[in-house]
Amino acid sequence: CRDLIQDPRGIWSIFLEELYDWETLERMTPTDNVRITSVVNKYHVEMLKTWIARKYVEENEEEPPRLSTFAVTTAFMWVCLVKLKQSNKTPDQRLRNDAAMCVFTFLADCRSRLRLPTNYFGNCLKPCFATAKRSELIGENGMVVAAKAIGREILELEKEPLRGAATWISSGKEVLRKCEHYITLAGSPKLRVYETDFGWGRPAKSEVVHLGSQGSIAIAESRDEESGVEFGVPLAPDEFDKFNVIFEQGLLSLCK
Repeated sequence: CRDLIQDPRGIWSIFLEELYDWETLERMTPTDNVRITSVVNKYHVEMLKTWIARKYVEENEEEPPRLSTFAVTTAFMWVCLVKLKQSNKTPDQRLRNDAAMCVFTFLADCRSRLRLPTNYFGNCLKPCFATAKRSELIGENGMVVAAKAIGREILELEKEPLRGAATWISSGKEVLRKCEHYITLAGSPKLRVYETDFGWGRPAKSEVVHLGSQGSIAIAESRDEESGVEFGVPLAPDEFDKFNVIFEQGLLSLCK
């Protein structure tokens, strides 16, 4: 499949070398993690879009860029997880790290930007790194900050999706080294995993098998809620209740 893609700059070799040189940014997976599924239904998706758009206009006196379901739901989840991380810190740690940088990483499909046959069975994924200060994410308008950061990456992708491809990995490693807390996202609602049928019927539950470390989450379309999404979230046992409270309070705040 890769023979179909022209690579005059030798990006394949650059990627291979960078990946071999990848240092231990990888996190150990705790053996006692639990994994929960958090659903954002259609009603809350629309509430998120309305709330973020209203707050954006109040701050910027102009209409926000297009707020997709992906942008608003991942922004909401990013804020929830940063608040969870914050709740685990001592008061002294919170003060010291007020300006710390947080990163939300997701992958974008760039196959449509290449000259490929319709039956091409491969991928072309661009890593996107949305960044924001921790103090802004946990603030009153944290979801607006998160949505703007994620939206900027999406707009950049739509304009020049393959720009700087040779430095994707090296730039990403540098961003991750400098941040205090990062989230990596797997999956996409567009994959329509619950429409997959290998002859046994519709899946009862879909899980991303390699998901394990805290800070790694997965997204898919909701199994039961049309136009909703679900997130798979690994948590330490003592974080389960705290996360649920943060998640539910976040949804309730949309009504204010």
